[in-house]
Amino acid sequence: MLGFAGSASAAYSVVPGCANGGSLANVPNPNGGKGADVCTDVNSVNSGTQDPIYKIIKTAIEVISFVTGVAASILIIISGMRFITSGGDPAKVGQAKSSLLYAIIGIFIVMISQGIIVFILNKVS
Repeated sequence: MLGFAGSASAAYSVVPGCANGGSLANVPNPNGGKGADVCTDVNSVNSGTQDPIYKIIKTAIEVISFVTGVAASILIIISGMRFITSGGDPAKVGQAKSSLLYAIIGIFIVMISQGIIVFILNKVS
């Protein structure tokens, strides 16, 4: 069913006959009269299917982001443990602070790179 303004809904019929695997749909005129023949393309980006390469890249980004998040969380915990067990030794406190800082910077770099990749993929597809 395809809805139009001025009518509850109007059915359309699909018949084969378009190029590149599409089908010809006869969409009725909402005001009566002859309807329009519309060729629907099954390979269209707007057809609800995504490019397999896009799916692979998106899945890879999700996996890399998850692994990085887990690794950064572990490094943050280790940094905290180093800080607690440093006993006031300035060298050990410095190491704990620097590893915490590097873990946080790593999280931000992954977040920014993920945003850039998603932005580029949305513009390409």
